[in-house]
Amino acid sequence: MDDVENGIRYRLPLKTTNWQDAKKQEKETLSDIAAGKLGGQGRIALQTFNGAADAYIQERMLHTAEKTRFTDKERSRPLRKFFADTRLKRITTEKIVDYQLARKAAGVSGRTINMEVSLLRRILKKHKQWGPLAEDVKMLPERPAPARVMSSWVF
Repeated sequence: MDDVENGIRYRLPLKTTNWQDAKKQEKETLSDIAAGKLGGQGRIALQTFNGAADAYIQERMLHTAEKTRFTDKERSRPLRKFFADTRLKRITTEKIVDYQLARKAAGVSGRTINMEVSLLRRILKKHKQWGPLAEDVKMLPERPAPARVMSSWVF
């Protein structure tokens, strides 16, 4: 089977030698694709970053503390501005590096940028889009805070 549905090409083996069975399976597969039952690839390909971020944060409400959700919302704001209506499939290593450069040029610390990229990674990972990017995305160096030493102990 080799068909295009909603701008996405589907090439799937039907595993039959009978022409009538193949045509029947192709129609069933196309109806499954239209209904969104086939793997979710069509849904992911059309999903924008803002929609994916909303879905990720909404799901995290079930599993995380309020402070964590607040932090995720705060960290997503600059990501939303930069990636906005970019489809998840269109987010590349180059775009992530451009994001890091833009944030660094704005005077943001490496630690903050790394936390934002980490949120981006979690969102892309949830939507099965992080795999091809994982090896090429590098985190920025972070300047460790100086150790704080207490001068005296009170007993």
